[in-house]
Amino acid sequence: MLIKIGGSLLKNPVTLKKLLITFKNITNEHSIIILPGGGAFADQVRNFQSLYKYSDSTAHKMAIMAEDIVGILMAEFIEDGILTYNLENIQKILSQSKIPILLPSKFLLELDELPHSWDVTSDSIAVYFANKLKIDTVILVKDVDGLFTADPKKNPDAKLIKLIKSSDLKKYDESCVDKALYNFINKYKITVYLINGNFPVRIYQILNGQNAVCSKITH
Repeated sequence: MLIKIGGSLLKNPVTLKKLLITFKNITNEHSIIILPGGGAFADQVRNFQSLYKYSDSTAHKMAIMAEDIVGILMAEFIEDGILTYNLENIQKILSQSKIPILLPSKFLLELDELPHSWDVTSDSIAVYFANKLKIDTVILVKDVDGLFTADPKKNPDAKLIKLIKSSDLKKYDESCVDKALYNFINKYKITVYLINGNFPVRIYQILNGQNAVCSKITH
C-alpha cells in the first residue's frame, strides 16, 4: 500500500510524530511505502513565486524538492524507515521488513512526465507512483476526515462524503485534494482513501479491510 503523508500535518508536530512512530507496528502485517507531501515548504515555493515571478516549471521543480525535504524530516521519526530515490530499491527494502520513504524528486525530474502546474500536487503524484509500482490503492493522509459537501471550517452543515467517483470531484471547489486528482485516478484506475492523520487507527482499519471514518474515491 502506498501512503502519502500530507504536509498539512507538519503544523502539529506532536500529532505527526505520534502518527509516524506507529508505522513500525504496521509492518508486522502489511507492506507500506511512504510518500511525503510538501507542506509548508511547498507553500513557501508558491509564496516566493508571487515575489520573484518565476515560471511554473521552476516552481514545479522546487515544490517536488520540497517533498524530499519533508521525507527526510519524517525519516527521523519512522523507525525502520529507509530513504530512497529509486523505485528499484523499494522491493528490497520491503523484503527486509523496513519502510521505504520515497523521495520523489530524482525520478520525477528525470522523466518529467507530469504537468508543470499547481493543479498537480503530492495527491496526484501519489497516484502516479502507485501506477508505476503496480499498486491499486493509495491512502492520502491529511488533517481532515475526508471530502465534505462544503468547507467544514466555514459551514457547520457540511457533510462527509464517504464514497464518491473521481469524476464527481469537480463538483467540489473547496476540496482538500488537488484539481488534477480525478484525471490521475481515471487514467490509472487507482482507488484512493482520504484519512485524517490525527487518528492513526483509521489507517489500520483501512489496511485491514475494516470500516473507517474516511472518504473513498473510486474510478
